Amino acid sequence: MNDEVEQPAQLGPEALARLKRKRLVDAYRHTFENTEGGLIVLGEMELSLGRRPSFHRDPYLTAYHEGQRSTYLHILELIQEAKQPPPVDRTVVSDTPEEEPA
Repeated sequence: MNDEVEQPAQLGPEALARLKRKRLVDAYRHTFENTEGGLIVLGEMELSLGRRPSFHRDPYLTAYHEGQRSTYLHILELIQEAKQPPPVDRTVVSDTPEEEPA
């Protein structure tokens, strides 16, 4: 996969970061929701990671289980983000200069 993403020159750093995030989120959604294999993997992850308690008497095993579960929850979070409508830019731009207080 090509790490170099074609980037419009007119985008500022924040807009570019939003574009990269959107592409990442779209890739996760495409991988896990739009393919039969992705749906099977998500189902298996839910059964084996999402519903299993992370706690174990061995604290290292607890940390290991929680790391696995955290990865599953991260994938779900990105898929949910892909389903959300894009945020509305509520920045107000004025053509008239503001007057300085006297």
